[in-house]
Amino acid sequence: MPRSEGVADCWPTPAQSLLLKAGLREGPARREALLRLEATIVADALPPGVERLLPLVFRATREREPSALARHAEAAYLLSWQRAERARPQAARALRALRAVAMPVVVLKGWALLDAYGDPALRPSSDLDLLVPASGFAEAARALEAAGWAPLAASAGHAQAFTSPRLDVDLHRHALEEFVGTGHDAALWAGALPATIAGEPALVLDVVDQFLVACVHGLRWNPSPPVHWIADAVLLLRAAAAAFDWDRLVARAQALGLEAPLQAGLRYLAAELAVEIPVAAFDRLGAAAVPWARRVAFAARQLAPERRGLLQAWAVRHELTTRETARSGRAAKRPLRSMAGAWRALGVSLGRLRGRL
Repeated sequence: MPRSEGVADCWPTPAQSLLLKAGLREGPARREALLRLEATIVADALPPGVERLLPLVFRATREREPSALARHAEAAYLLSWQRAERARPQAARALRALRAVAMPVVVLKGWALLDAYGDPALRPSSDLDLLVPASGFAEAARALEAAGWAPLAASAGHAQAFTSPRLDVDLHRHALEEFVGTGHDAALWAGALPATIAGEPALVLDVVDQFLVACVHGLRWNPSPPVHWIADAVLLLRAAAAAFDWDRLVARAQALGLEAPLQAGLRYLAAELAVEIPVAAFDRLGAAAVPWARRVAFAARQLAPERRGLLQAWAVRHELTTRETARSGRAAKRPLRSMAGAWRALGVSLGRLRGRL
């Protein structure tokens, strides 16, 4: 499942895959991955997209002979530690700003996973992801602005980015893009647990929902694919150990319409990192009656837009239109009209390509 270098999709490159194995596996598999990395990283130049994964192998490289890999891993670890220390007071300040307006907050993704990692430097986070109730989103945005964060763009979709010199904030009205117009966030809020983040009280998702969100968020194309979702998922499972509720995970994915990305994520973890996944979980996910349009849209979201076929482009457009319709309350577009929109989008893309030739 790892992709080739230069191919635009959401899966790890060969170098990223080796770093994940070196950082997350044990015994011969870890040693083999380290040997291959040491043979690959022999100078100052690094393969694209590996910087954020290098801290994962810092401790493993300290037990080996000095190498270019070890130097890069140590430098990446120290830089990540310094950034985490600088960001911590800003994360606390953002949480206090929202608490001052009595805003419930669920911390998502990296900052919510530090207990699973045991060391904040091992999980670099470029921003702080905060989920607030959709009904309170505007008030939360004003509170962040009053505290010094500036919105990067007009609010749209499931989240809005805010920037500041030390720590950016992604303010979410929905935990996932897939939840726009669905009401599915209510299930996550119902299971959220109290936690302390950067010394401040907040909420985090329970471990099953954290695992599900990690898989779904990671399995979509991005110019810089967030492949650290893989380490997040593995370490969440290790932290929960036998207490992890696989039946609840599958039931949650089915209730929220997320069977396809969860199944793909579990297959990767089992095949590439030898994570033990119950056979029953695969069987139940495989037997789920997932609408074909949803499967096509999920396959398309893993690819860069220019690599999507016509049917995939239509499925993504239709899904986005359906969500926006549900959110706004407008009448749903007929499938043929949605398909016509995909044809128009394809025509525009072909016209742009022709202009470049």
